[in-house]
Amino acid sequence: MALIKCHECGAKISKEAKACPSCGAKPKVESVSAGWIFLILIGLYFFGKSDTAQEHAAEKSCTDQTMAFVMSQSFVEPRLKSPSSADFPLIRSNGVRTNYLGDCTHEIHAYVDSQNSFGAQVRTKYYAKLKYLKGKDEWQLLDIKLPN
Repeated sequence: MALIKCHECGAKISKEAKACPSCGAKPKVESVSAGWIFLILIGLYFFGKSDTAQEHAAEKSCTDQTMAFVMSQSFVEPRLKSPSSADFPLIRSNGVRTNYLGDCTHEIHAYVDSQNSFGAQVRTKYYAKLKYLKGKDEWQLLDIKLPN
């Protein structure tokens, strides 16, 4: 049985005692300090915020046309005769259009300059339809059209 000091008279009493046998004082109820409560509330606030921030980031990725354009390039490049020679335009270049269709789906109309099988630099127009998968944080190719 553990002994503690009475907060009133200092006598040693059992930890389970309902009152001090010397002075009759009831033991203090252990409580959490205001500082700890404040820290816990701050932690909960930021923990809740991180979920909201993650949801917001996923929603932003879902509608981000620049990211859709960049991701379309990763689907186009392996389909080229000479992928290492690929030179994609900027998203604001003439001949580039992005269109958000809703439901995390994008259409990309663009082009790439790359070498053909004879080594000549040619411009190839392409169309890609992509969907951002929120839960997986990945992009899925739905459709792609490149001339052969």
